[in-house]
Amino acid sequence: MVQEIILRNIEKPHIKNLEENLLWFCDSFGFSSGRDTENTATRIIFSLLDKLSNDEATSSEALALDLGIKISRVNHHLRNLNDSGLLYRKKRLIYLRGAA
Repeated sequence: MVQEIILRNIEKPHIKNLEENLLWFCDSFGFSSGRDTENTATRIIFSLLDKLSNDEATSSEALALDLGIKISRVNHHLRNLNDSGLLYRKKRLIYLRGAA
């Protein structure tokens, strides 16, 4: 399956702030643009990073509960993030892709 990645030219923040850098990353890859007016994809990524930093695995149900949104919306964004290659699933658990 051929996929297209479009990078947007957004100036990186000069302030050394993790949240600003993550927002810049999400904006640059288009995760928080278009119809996602509530930045749900970005919120999911932040939640996954938080769980990863605490060595926790998570599921779409847990993310929906944590973020206070319907599981159908979470699953929609997880499919898009999975298609982009940013995360992957093993059975019911969700993982961010990264180097080991």
